[in-house]
Amino acid sequence: MEKTLLSPDEVLERIGAESFRNVSKDKLIAFVSALPEMDKETAIKCIEQFPEFRNYANDIVGQLKDASFELLKSQKESQERTIVGYQKILDSLSKRLERPKLSERDEHYIIEKMIEIADKMAELQQSNEDFLKHIMHVLAGVAGGAIAVGGALLGVRFIGKKQ
Repeated sequence: MEKTLLSPDEVLERIGAESFRNVSKDKLIAFVSALPEMDKETAIKCIEQFPEFRNYANDIVGQLKDASFELLKSQKESQERTIVGYQKILDSLSKRLERPKLSERDEHYIIEKMIEIADKMAELQQSNEDFLKHIMHVLAGVAGGAIAVGGALLGVRFIGKKQ
């Protein structure tokens, strides 16, 4: 891990910005990425100088949320198409299995193929569950970051009102 950034000027240098007043969204992402390397006081000083921080942060979280929903929708549609395809194959194999005078060898082969398809469906389900867990972890991380920044902002306001 790199050294702790000690001053707002070092933070500006790190994110490649001249001041916090004109930080773009891409610079905001760099700033948020640098938060773990800052001490609490530096982070608070930087956030205090950044008038659009809350709006940009809300915008980025909203965009991430929208992108996640689109990704989930796409994943669901893709999985549904795959399952429909597997079901058609299973139906076809099932019909072949019902043929009269089917040899024992052919019957065994068809049953093996049906088991392979069932295994692929189980793998698909597991893969989808893993994907959903990953998405939830990412969203939880983003939400946690937003809550931490919000808490820092509220802490600044609370400390300012107390004095």
